[in-house]
Amino acid sequence: MGSPALPHSDLPRLKNGLLRSQIFDWLRDAIVSGTYKPGEALREINLAREFGVSQNTVREALLQLEQTGLVIRTPNKNTTVTRLTAADIAERVALRMSLEPNVCAEAAIRMTDKDFEHVRARLQGISEAVVANRPFEAAQADLAFHRTIWDLSGCRFLAQVLDQATLPLFAFVSLLRYRRPQTVAEVMLPHEEIFAAMQAKDKQRLTDVLHGHLLLSYLEFMDTDEANFAKRFATTADPAQLAESATTRSTRATAGRQTSNKNEVLREDLVSPIQILLQPRASAFGWK
Repeated sequence: MGSPALPHSDLPRLKNGLLRSQIFDWLRDAIVSGTYKPGEALREINLAREFGVSQNTVREALLQLEQTGLVIRTPNKNTTVTRLTAADIAERVALRMSLEPNVCAEAAIRMTDKDFEHVRARLQGISEAVVANRPFEAAQADLAFHRTIWDLSGCRFLAQVLDQATLPLFAFVSLLRYRRPQTVAEVMLPHEEIFAAMQAKDKQRLTDVLHGHLLLSYLEFMDTDEANFAKRFATTADPAQLAESATTRSTRATAGRQTSNKNEVLREDLVSPIQILLQPRASAFGWK
């Protein structure tokens, strides 16, 4: 499939200035807006013809897109818009639940006051992007928040593994999620909980918050089998605490929505899915 027709009014602009940057911006916006669908091929020769530039210039823009996770490049084959199956998502969520609590706990031990200020600034970046209704920037700011923490852990290899697993996950799932209206409260609350647990250096609370955040964030993109697979990696989370966290988040997010826009629709019943998801595991371990 070829790429969408490029408006003729854009051609003169693209033939001047930083070509790679301008092509990157246009392709990024086309993916974010849904003009290009997940799994759709982006063919260099077709794009080069439509933009009126060389294939090498298009290739450089596609390489830059690959670094954002928006596309997947297969050497000597093609470039496609990132698409993940429910099984792909479950495996990546399971990996994050296995590694991220320990990496974040290590970061919390190492971080200075200045480091915490830096992470707090990342939180602010998420908030600003959501307020401005910029889905791509919001997803990238969200990823930057987590990446900053991973880097501060000093666990270079684990940080790299998390980055490789998470980049396509954020690009695919976050963009789908950010296409519907969200309030600052809905997006910010789980990240603020992570930040607070790190400041308190409470590893158990941090683990519970991260597991709850990951399960709640990705549950809607997995069917029952994949969700049950992912939840088995929440080996240290207390279902009661997760449910309490979900209840608090749902209540506060609802209040935030009512304040900002009474016409917006909150994702219904955040507590029920997490309780259902964890019930088989709770029974197996004898939890009440």
